[in-house]
Amino acid sequence: MGSVLQFIKTYLHLILFVVLQILSFILIVNFHVYHKTLFFNTSNAFFASITEYSNAYKSYFQLKSSNSQLVKENLVLRKLLKENYYIQPNDTFFVSDTLFKQRYKYIAAQVVGNTTDNPNNYLTINRGKESGIQIGMGVFSPLGIVGIVEDVSDNFALVMSVLHSKAVVSPKIQELNLSQGKIKWEERNPDYVFLSGINRYEKVAKGQKVVTSPYSTNFPENLPIGTVVDVKEVDGSFLRAKVKLSANFSQLREVYVVKDLFKQELNYFDNKIKEDNQ
Repeated sequence: MGSVLQFIKTYLHLILFVVLQILSFILIVNFHVYHKTLFFNTSNAFFASITEYSNAYKSYFQLKSSNSQLVKENLVLRKLLKENYYIQPNDTFFVSDTLFKQRYKYIAAQVVGNTTDNPNNYLTINRGKESGIQIGMGVFSPLGIVGIVEDVSDNFALVMSVLHSKAVVSPKIQELNLSQGKIKWEERNPDYVFLSGINRYEKVAKGQKVVTSPYSTNFPENLPIGTVVDVKEVDGSFLRAKVKLSANFSQLREVYVVKDLFKQELNYFDNKIKEDNQ
């Protein structure tokens, strides 16, 4: 108590000055319309700025939660796309009907490991056997295709990236509805792949969209691959197109794994064809 009194005694003049300044400020604001208006406008602007910074701060730390929610919503919407269903004719005498059977399901995952500057690149995702992941399943991001599952443990999966010397994808040029050639990564640039094996007479041009083919064994049709940025003739018979990838492989976070419900049946016939040609 003595120390408090000593402090007040020591700084009495300063305390009295501050109190009188505050009292004067209050009187000026209350009894002068101009100063009152100026004070409230300034204080409102100040507190608005504080609120804006506070909201921005909160939003930043809620990005992860918001992003996860968007992934879930995208998954629900993707399940409604027509590419996920197989149209099965059901003809009985003169009565025709069409039955839609679901072909694809999707499993959301996060990228926990990724390389882009090696000759053969891989990703690791946080979903494995316990989530239904199997070898051979396609993986894509909201922007475009990513790769194919090559190995699986209980809780994780290793994905062969599109940026791999052995990765091959069946493409379709959307504007031409042309399913021809193959997509491969031929340079150490994570932004581009090459589309080769297209007949020279096809009207392939810069700016056309490249998507997955209906003949792909790992992906549903019409998933984005990239955009044609250059086209050249090779050996006088074929075209070779440079394609800028839709997905940014250095920023991959959220991905989807494709589960083909018809995979086992289709593999049975593929094996039959292989046996017949051996």
